[in-house]
Amino acid sequence: MAKELEQQMRNISLSEEEINSIKVEENDVDNMADSVVEELGAVGRLLGTRKPGTKFLKTALVAAWKPKQDFDVQVMEGNLLVFQFIQAEDRAKALFGGPWHFENQLIIIRPVDRGKELTDTDFSCTEIWVRIRKIPAKLRTESMATKIGAMFGALKVYDTANSGLWSNYMTI
Repeated sequence: MAKELEQQMRNISLSEEEINSIKVEENDVDNMADSVVEELGAVGRLLGTRKPGTKFLKTALVAAWKPKQDFDVQVMEGNLLVFQFIQAEDRAKALFGGPWHFENQLIIIRPVDRGKELTDTDFSCTEIWVRIRKIPAKLRTESMATKIGAMFGALKVYDTANSGLWSNYMTI
């Protein structure tokens, strides 16, 4: 009897026609939940083969981000990471303060797009800092940084504070 019921439960599904016949109305949508997720949620992917322990990952991220308040992180299938922050400032640091890594594996973090499944988030590129050594001081200019940055994709920022006349490198 229990096996029969279990098999019946596995076979429950809706046809494409039945799914398409469901009309979504305004009161079916929780816009408040969407705005909270979009404003305080983030999705990430750990680019590597090792699945991290949630506790160890969170400990490492707390040390790196130094958040003002706690946050939650869940490790999903395929090293997908789902974050929920309490503070918008903590979320912004996670999204824009990187690049981040954990156990020598790059973590790419994106805002949640509620119009998509989390698994459809694009993690194909990220911003990184590049330090260029042995470049003559007279060539450590924004113009040269733009040309070199174009070789990597596009220059986002030229770090003038760490690329000046008295340093021996340029950071882009």
